[in-house]
Amino acid sequence: MNIEENIADIDGSCRDINFPDVEKIKIESLLKYLESKFVLERATNSEGTELSIEELHSTLNNSDKQTIINHWKSDGLIKHFQFMFFWEENSKVFLELTFFPDELDGKLYNLYSFLYWLKPILVTLGIKEYYVRYENASWQYGDVSDGSGVIFTNIQHAING
Repeated sequence: MNIEENIADIDGSCRDINFPDVEKIKIESLLKYLESKFVLERATNSEGTELSIEELHSTLNNSDKQTIINHWKSDGLIKHFQFMFFWEENSKVFLELTFFPDELDGKLYNLYSFLYWLKPILVTLGIKEYYVRYENASWQYGDVSDGSGVIFTNIQHAING
């Protein structure tokens, strides 16, 4: 299968897009972007406590240990997706964007529309490294070998600005 088919492959697993080492200041910019384009359905912290949009902003700005999961919806290309924010020891944040392929709008989806959808997120984060991959709980960060589940990385598609 090609990249476009792999992203849309309805095999029962989700697709993850991983963004390592994001500067904390960029998280607020990302949240503002998400709010401008999508609707927040739900946000929770590490303890499972629901967060309002104001609490989400506050927690993201003031935390260094929380794992935050937030669910978004849209009428656009991807109907539902989630972001997980996980603080690393170096005070940077590891982000994972997750969606299920059946949430892709088949009338709008192609590789170009997916890259177009992803680009503002990459630009907002100002990152140089990302991995678009099949869900794989045993994936080791950075592994792009056959069988790793990685569909593409910034090496194949440098769309981050």
